[in-house]
Amino acid sequence: MLDAMLKKCLFVFVSAAFLFASYPGATKTSLPDKKIKIHNKILAKIDDKIISTMDLKKRLDFVFYQQFPEYSDVPEAKYQFYSAQWRPLLEEMVNNALILSEALSKEEKMQKDVIDEAEIKKEIEDRFGPDVIKNLNKAGLVYDEVFQDLREKKIMDIMLWTAVYSKVFSQITPKRIHEEYQAFVENHPPQNKIDYQVVTIRGKDEPHTKLVTDTAYKVLQTQGLEAVDALKPMVEKQLEDSEFTLNISNREEKEERQLSQAYLSQLSQLAINAISAPIEQLSRNNTKSFRIFIVYNKSKEEIPAFESMEKKLAEQLQHTLIQEKRDDYVKKLRQNYGLGETITDPSFVPFVLE
Repeated sequence: MLDAMLKKCLFVFVSAAFLFASYPGATKTSLPDKKIKIHNKILAKIDDKIISTMDLKKRLDFVFYQQFPEYSDVPEAKYQFYSAQWRPLLEEMVNNALILSEALSKEEKMQKDVIDEAEIKKEIEDRFGPDVIKNLNKAGLVYDEVFQDLREKKIMDIMLWTAVYSKVFSQITPKRIHEEYQAFVENHPPQNKIDYQVVTIRGKDEPHTKLVTDTAYKVLQTQGLEAVDALKPMVEKQLEDSEFTLNISNREEKEERQLSQAYLSQLSQLAINAISAPIEQLSRNNTKSFRIFIVYNKSKEEIPAFESMEKKLAEQLQHTLIQEKRDDYVKKLRQNYGLGETITDPSFVPFVLE
């Protein structure tokens, strides 16, 4: 499973791949002469484990093939992916090396027999298909290295269970979930909603506009809400040769907090299926217009019952606590090794497309 930080970065490549594919004549084999040059150097050292640029590339290739196998032979696509991913993935590799180092120091206590090699082989087959070696070669990977990576990941998972997950699960109690529910209720108070429309009328002068408005209001009073959509032709029929502008807004349902104070002050006074008296307004150019507010319905959002949210709240709490506990655990490991950010030189470029 990709680290959460890595997942957040994946959209960068997807966008780049989309742009690449949108160029006229672009194909998966466009610009075949392009190659990715690697600036190979030691990037980090954890005990006896060295992480070089080549190691980083292999990990990038592994993730890239899992996510975008159809672009595995497109150097431009790989380069975009490398450029977006290498820093967060390098930090993840360092974090994993630290966890693995601690795990290996305790491996005797962790029961080696829980690492099922047959299970690892099956996982490789599931990831790379029945023709494993061919697909690994296509991705630029070596079977033994992939096997070792997956084995180390399983060891790290056991270590993380001991150091993180087991401690988190003991904290997810019914009392804690109820506290999360209370916090949700406090932060998400129920909102009143109003289903409404607004009729706006403008004319060539104030007396004329008032006449048009009174006519429209009378039509609505006598014909009811069903007349809203046909309001303009009805008014035109009664006021032949009259020039005016009558706009009817789209019918909308909004929370009260989404409404302007001017709208809310008018709509809140109306009952359901009610029409306001015309409201006179002065526009920026000092011309007057009139508005008629129509309310179709009012509703109040119900607070979800605890039972309907219990599972979701427990999952969210678990995710939050695991992330916090894992971050704290990795932070302590880095402090013990005296590690800060792995690459501090902002000008360092590990990969170049030539």
